[in-house]
Amino acid sequence: MILDFHQSIFYASYIYFNLLSHMMHFHIHSAYYLVILHSFRNLCVD
Repeated sequence: MILDFHQSIFYASYIYFNLLSHMMHFHIHSAYYLVILHSFRNLCVD
């Protein structure tokens, strides 16, 4: 009973951590692309 409870807590936190890291990864990538796009636009304007 207690072991199952701890396992479920561990599993839930593991899923939450994975979700969070994926979201952070996505945000970092989108920010990276935005910076490249912005730099490219500035290059074209000049």
